[in-house]
Amino acid sequence: MNDHFMLWVSQLIFGLVQGLTEVFPISSSAHTAIGQALWEAFSGQSTVTFSTSVFLHLGTSLVIVFVCQRDLFLLCRSATHTVLHHPLRWKGGPTKEHPLGQQTPFYMSLGVLITGVIGLVLKRAAVDVFSRPHWAAVFLPISGLCLLTASWHIRSRSKAIRGIADLEWWHYVVIGAAQGLAVIPGLSRFGLTLTAGLLCDLAWYQALRLSFLLSLPTVLAGAGLELSYAYRVPTSETVLPTILGVASAALGAWMAIQVIRREDLHAQRALAHFGAYCLAAGPFYFLFLHYLGP
Repeated sequence: MNDHFMLWVSQLIFGLVQGLTEVFPISSSAHTAIGQALWEAFSGQSTVTFSTSVFLHLGTSLVIVFVCQRDLFLLCRSATHTVLHHPLRWKGGPTKEHPLGQQTPFYMSLGVLITGVIGLVLKRAAVDVFSRPHWAAVFLPISGLCLLTASWHIRSRSKAIRGIADLEWWHYVVIGAAQGLAVIPGLSRFGLTLTAGLLCDLAWYQALRLSFLLSLPTVLAGAGLELSYAYRVPTSETVLPTILGVASAALGAWMAIQVIRREDLHAQRALAHFGAYCLAAGPFYFLFLHYLGP
C-alpha cells in the first residue's frame, strides 16, 4: 500500500489514540509508543517519533484551552491586576478581582517551573523509553498504582476540604513535580497530577481543572522546543499529516472530556477502573511486545 497514504492513516489513528488516552489518565505517550511498535511490526513502517508525539498533544491542548477559557481569562486578569496595582501584595483569598485566589497564578507558575526543570532533566530518558516500548509498558502499572491510591483516598476522606484557591505554594511544587515525572512514557500526566491534587484534598472537579490548566504551558513549551529543530523545512509530507494527527487528537480529547466531566461520573470508581486497566495492561503489553519482536 502507498507509504504516503499509510502515513496519513497512521496519524489519524495515533492522533485519536493520543487524545483519548491523554484525557483518560492512562498515559497517552505509552499507548502511542506501544501502538507505534505494533504498527511497525505489522506494516513495516515507522511513523510516530517522540517529536511527533509531542505535537499530537497540541490537539489536546487546543480542546483544553476551549474548555478552560474562562479559568484562563480569570488567571490572566488576576495576575495582570496584581502586577499593575499590588506588586508587593500578591497573596489573598478569592475576591471579585481574584476569583481563583490572588496568589494562584504565581503558585501555578512555580509548579510549571518545577515541571519544566524535571522534564528537561528526564527528556533523554523519555526519548529512550519511547523508542523501547517494552519500558513504557513497565511504567504503566506505576500509573495504575497512583490512580488506585487516589481512588482509595477519595473513598477514605470525609470530604474534600480544598479548592484551587486554598492550595499553598508547596502543593504546587508537589503537583508540578508529579507532572514533570510524567514525561516518561507510561507515567500518565493527568494520572499523576490528578493523584497529587486529590492527595492534597482537592475536590474531584477542582483537581481536574488544575490538571488541565497546568498541562497547557507544559505541552506548549515542549512543542515549541521540538519545533525548533523537528521541522526546520516544512513539507507537505511531514506537516500536513501531522496537522491531521493534531485534529484527530483534538477530536479524541473532546470526546474523552465529555465523559470525564459528566456530573454523574463516580470519580472514585472511575479512578479505580483506570488504575486496574493500567495494572493489567502493562504486563500484557510487555509480554505481547516481547513475543512479537526482538
